[in-house]
Amino acid sequence: MKRENDLFRLIKSMTKAEKRYFKLYASKHIEPERNNSVRLFDAIDAQAAYDQESIRRRFAGERFSRQLAVQKHYLYRIILKSLRAYHAEASPGVRIGEMMHTVEILANRGLYDQCTEILAAARRLALEHEEFALALKLQELEGRVAYSINDNERLHQLQAEQDELTGRMANVASYRRLSQEMNEVVIRYGGDRHAEVRARAEAVLAHELLRNEALALSCHARIRLHSLRMLCLRLCGDAAGSNEALRSCIRAIEAFPDPPPELQFRLLVCREVALGIALAESRFCEMDQDLDALSRMRTLSLYMDHNVNLIVRRYTLARYIRTGAFECAREEAPQAEAVLRCPDPDIRTNLGFGLRFDLAHLYFVCREFGRALDHVNAMLVSAPANARAIREMTAAWLFGCIVHYERGDMETMLYMANGARRFMTRTKQQPKACALFLSFLRRLANIPSVSAIPAEAARFLGALQRNGAKLADLGPYMILDLEVWIAALLERKGYAAVYLAMRVGR
Repeated sequence: MKRENDLFRLIKSMTKAEKRYFKLYASKHIEPERNNSVRLFDAIDAQAAYDQESIRRRFAGERFSRQLAVQKHYLYRIILKSLRAYHAEASPGVRIGEMMHTVEILANRGLYDQCTEILAAARRLALEHEEFALALKLQELEGRVAYSINDNERLHQLQAEQDELTGRMANVASYRRLSQEMNEVVIRYGGDRHAEVRARAEAVLAHELLRNEALALSCHARIRLHSLRMLCLRLCGDAAGSNEALRSCIRAIEAFPDPPPELQFRLLVCREVALGIALAESRFCEMDQDLDALSRMRTLSLYMDHNVNLIVRRYTLARYIRTGAFECAREEAPQAEAVLRCPDPDIRTNLGFGLRFDLAHLYFVCREFGRALDHVNAMLVSAPANARAIREMTAAWLFGCIVHYERGDMETMLYMANGARRFMTRTKQQPKACALFLSFLRRLANIPSVSAIPAEAARFLGALQRNGAKLADLGPYMILDLEVWIAALLERKGYAAVYLAMRVGR
């Protein structure tokens, strides 16, 4: 295998039911002389982190330990076979494929009357789950059966149904093509050429397929329609319209019978975006509804379950902080930190960063600076390897500076400030506001007395104004509420008290 811990990650991704099924499957399908697979499975499953040397020591003297790499590869394949068997009934595509195979077997024996019933059931299943490509293959089999029994009426019906299916597939493809074109524009121009991106978004919104929902001929098409409208309206600055399109997309996915994994993931993303918008706009009742819907969401894998748990914990914690319920947030923190200790690799993505942000902010509010720094260090060490993380990493560096300042550790604060400057220079992401803020932090570290802090903060605000910048420009690079922190410096008060007055007392 390309990475020696692939087997470990696969085993850790399995649910308890899947692990039980694997052992049952292995007992029936593995030859007795090769049934060391279950023992190796249990040994790897018992590990918190993969340790190959420990496995070698445990099975020292066993014949299969001489070819451990071969045994691991064999175990990997057997696990995948058991997972395919376990989830066969849950996948409409697999069920339809098995029915098609059955029809081929029966047709090859001339048992056409038995084929008809199975084909009718398979066709209903394919249309219900919008498996249009499989439905077309089913029609080929139906045509063969109809031709064999001289059912000319059914042959004519199949031609009309084939035209309809082809049209619905082409309809979904049209929405997919529009989405791909819009995404390419966003990726190509990024945040640099707003006029070009907005012009393209307006052109897509004017397209007939987006103006008339009746032209979306399937649930998949409607989901793509609303997703594309949400993106284009956001790019055009229509926040209310984008939010409504988001809600329409959620409703369209939930209307789908037994959403497949790809739609479940899209629903999860939509719910997360909706929670972020509701939090930013202080629509807490709406947040509670989304959190309740997520907690009741039936997931198809442990991976999805981890994602759901991560989002629920993150936004529950963020809601408590935003409403000033710091005691409730402090009670929620251990459960949130337990999610971050999960071995699932997705915890290291931007989603996990968001939860660390909220925990670091909470501990800063509670003046537990050591715990806040633990999350800062975890962010700096386990950053996901993608360009999106640059902003989050910058926020971690800047927040580390602020925490060390509040602790009175000016030497470490200056070290962090220099590290932040080097990081932003290396990644070519240094907005003017960030450069001014770093200069402000360095001056704070060298002021002679605390009585000079308000004057220094006022000087920083003046420097921002003279350079055509504002505090809001620093918002994306901040873990705490910078406006509140600056106000606390000006008023020489605690951050928590000012936060309650400015954010909760309004």
